Amino acid sequence: MVNKNLYLLGFMGSGKSYVGKHIAEKIGWEFCDLDAVIERKMQCTISEIFDEHGEDCFRQIEHQCLKELLLTKKTVVALGGGTPCFHDNISLIKKRGVTFFLDLSVDVLYERLIAETHKRPLIKGKSVSELKSFIELKLNERMDCYKKAHYIVSGPDNSINRILNIRSFYIMN
Repeated sequence: MVNKNLYLLGFMGSGKSYVGKHIAEKIGWEFCDLDAVIERKMQCTISEIFDEHGEDCFRQIEHQCLKELLLTKKTVVALGGGTPCFHDNISLIKKRGVTFFLDLSVDVLYERLIAETHKRPLIKGKSVSELKSFIELKLNERMDCYKKAHYIVSGPDNSINRILNIRSFYIMN
């Protein structure tokens, strides 16, 4: 077995945590959600960090927590939607593991996020009409970073099986 991690990246609502938990279970690795690590360390929610300290402070905390996770082995890590796009985190994670971009359309993301505008700090308070425009804008901003992943898994169906079929991430050649 490889002594690296598997990192799932993609926009909020792309299913990183869901897919990550299932993959970790199937291959017998640990699962870690970076946002949950941040909340445990800071003893408050991501929304509270954004509200009280702003996004720049959050991104610094996120970067520090990510660097700690880079030291783990055989862990499936669900990153925050913006994690790979700040502080050259994409380069760090690519050096320490195999990266998968869960690529979903704006329409699918919109359908998944429409009921969560009260929970997620970047879309908090956005109206239904603002949400779709926001997703399009942010997704376009982040796409170059996301596409640096080792593998791109497009579409909402069977991400788990498609990732599991790419065996190079956990079996040595």
